[in-house]
Amino acid sequence: MSNVAGLKSNTRYYVRAYATNSIGTSYGNVLVITTPTHCGTVTDYDGNVYNTVYIGRQCWFKENLRTTHYADGNVVTRANNTSTSYYTTEAHHNNPNSCWYFCNHDSTTKADRGLLYTWHAVMKGAGSSDNNPSGILGVCPYGWHVPSSSEWCELENNLNPGIDITCSNANFRGTMAKMLAKPKYWNSYTNNSFTPGYWHTDSTGFNTTDFSLIPTGYIYMSSSYDNSYYNYCGFSGYHTHYAANHSGFTTDAYFWTSSSGKSRQINYSETGIKLATGVTLTNAFSVRCIKDY
Repeated sequence: MSNVAGLKSNTRYYVRAYATNSIGTSYGNVLVITTPTHCGTVTDYDGNVYNTVYIGRQCWFKENLRTTHYADGNVVTRANNTSTSYYTTEAHHNNPNSCWYFCNHDSTTKADRGLLYTWHAVMKGAGSSDNNPSGILGVCPYGWHVPSSSEWCELENNLNPGIDITCSNANFRGTMAKMLAKPKYWNSYTNNSFTPGYWHTDSTGFNTTDFSLIPTGYIYMSSSYDNSYYNYCGFSGYHTHYAANHSGFTTDAYFWTSSSGKSRQINYSETGIKLATGVTLTNAFSVRCIKDY
């Protein structure tokens, strides 16, 4: 038995076996094989069902994660977001507990845009990994894992071969944003047909990968001294006031990786995907899980 690597999804291949000896070469019958477009559906602990999509050899969620529990049933703490302001200590700001938020602080966004998670919530106590595959279950369902920066890089190089083979260019790279984005919700941007924002002018050619990205924005913390009582992600006391601000709801999509401080960003006016480094771990981003293999 032999394996064939590097096949594309949803592609027809013609295969036949052969044998060679001193007399010559003989060929078997031709087999027609069509590679799958997805690896089924996945259900998380909460009962949310996710569709999937193959890109190269990788099978990804084609929806943002929206679970409030880990695969073992432990709760992912909800941020105390009855308003957009929270109170916490400087120590907790730098090393936060695990929390999730609604996009734009609006519960009606959950079904379509998923939830936003801090990096510690995503990792569930695991250390950073840049391996391919990452080996980090984290907040994903069993049989799936949190993708590393290297795994995101594999996706990007699959769509734009050679664009950043070493995964070291901390900037927007390539022209794959439109291939990954649904023509929905993004701000208008009519200057470049390869950007997600171009859908207001012409929606053709979008989401050819079926990855189905839409903008979600992200949560970031801002601080000011306030001698008030706080209760944030299970911590309480008196010290500094932190406001959980939401930004980029119609302009950007951000995704955590299992590689500490590294994320991915898609912007309505950019043609490619940004590899960001040194990202603040208290930020809350979206998550796409990837299948174990």
